[in-house]
Amino acid sequence: MTKISDRVRMMIENEKVTPNKFSQNLGYERSQTIHDILNSKSNPSYDFFYRFAKSEYSEFYDLHWLVTGEGEMLKPKVQDQPVSPSAHEPQSAESQCKDNESNPMLAEASENIKSLIGILNRTLIEKDKQIDRLLSIIEQGKV
Repeated sequence: MTKISDRVRMMIENEKVTPNKFSQNLGYERSQTIHDILNSKSNPSYDFFYRFAKSEYSEFYDLHWLVTGEGEMLKPKVQDQPVSPSAHEPQSAESQCKDNESNPMLAEASENIKSLIGILNRTLIEKDKQIDRLLSIIEQGKV
C-alpha cells in the first residue's frame, strides 16, 4: 500500500502540474501544506480533503483511493446514457433514494462516502484528544 504522500504525488504527476499549481487549484494561498504532505512532514487534514472534494480533481480522482490507497486512482468513466424526458422533472427524496438503491454505482459511491466519513471522523476525534492533552499540559505549566 502506498503512503498518502505518494498518492498525492501521483495525482500531481498525472496532472502534469507543479505542487504550487496543485496547491493553488485547491485554493491554498501558500503551497507549504502540499509540500509538507509530499515530504511526509504532515498528513493531510480534514481541510485538505474538504478542498479536494470541492475541487475539479474530485471529478476524476477517487477519494476512497486517495484516503485509503485501495482501488483505482482514477474514477471509472461514466457511459453516456440517454436522458428520458422525465429526467428534467424534479424527483421526490423518496424517489431519488429508490433510484440510488437500484444504481450499483451510486450505491457503491454512497458506501465509499460513508466509509470515508467514518475515517475522517475517527481522525478528527483523535486530533481532538491530542489537542485536549496539549491544552492540559499547557495548563499544568501555568500553575
